[in-house]
Amino acid sequence: MKIVKDALTHILRTDPIVQAYVGRDSRDQPRVYEDYAPKDELAPYVVWHLMAGGTPPEGTYGDDECIENVLVQVASWGRNYDEAWSIYGIVHDALRGGNWNAMLAPYELMLIKRMGDQFTVPDADTNWVQVPVTYRLSLGR
Repeated sequence: MKIVKDALTHILRTDPIVQAYVGRDSRDQPRVYEDYAPKDELAPYVVWHLMAGGTPPEGTYGDDECIENVLVQVASWGRNYDEAWSIYGIVHDALRGGNWNAMLAPYELMLIKRMGDQFTVPDADTNWVQVPVTYRLSLGR
C-alpha cells in the first residue's frame, strides 16, 4: 500500500531524534531504508518493509473496506546491542508519535500495535546487531 510506505518513510526520515541516532548516508539522506540497506552502508541504520499477512479489509453496515490492517517489520541495526536497542527505542517513539493522519488521507491511523516480543539478532558477517519488530497498523476511513 503506497500511502503507508510514503507515510512510514516520511515519519522515520523526518524525525529529528531518528536522524540524530542514525546519521546520514552518502546521498545526504537519513539512514532509513525500505527493504534493505545499500550494500556498503555501515550501521547504525533502520530498514523496514511491508509484510504479507495483514487481515482482509472489513466493512461495516455495507461500507466498502472501511478498516484495513497492515503489517510492517522495522529492523533497527546497530554496531552493538546497546546501540541497536537505543535505535529501536527512538524508532518506536517516532512511530507512536508521528503525524500519520497528515500522510494517510483518506485513511486515519486508528491503532499502531507492536506484535510479539522484541529480541536481538546478531549478524555473523559484520558482528552488528538488529532488533526486528513487527507492527500492526489499523487504518480506518
